[in-house]
Amino acid sequence: MFDMPKSPSSQLKTVLRYFDLVKVLDLAEIDKLFADDFVQSTRPLSLGVPSRTKEEDLAFLRGFAEKLEERRLEVKQNGPPYHTEQDGLTD
Repeated sequence: MFDMPKSPSSQLKTVLRYFDLVKVLDLAEIDKLFADDFVQSTRPLSLGVPSRTKEEDLAFLRGFAEKLEERRLEVKQNGPPYHTEQDGLTD
């Protein structure tokens, strides 16, 4: 399990905030989170997923949100759950 550092860097805080916003597809807040020169890159590069600009990433997420509208999505993971102190959950 990932343990949140007591004093996380601003970069880590931003990445975790992004994940939280993507979970609920809050595109207005995602738009505010990153600078106009933001580039979304998927690792490992061997996956062949092209990098996206901020606008391309927002358009991708908008399309994804539209496809999910009124549908139930179940997400499973292989490892132990990840929780932040914000969740109020502990293992």
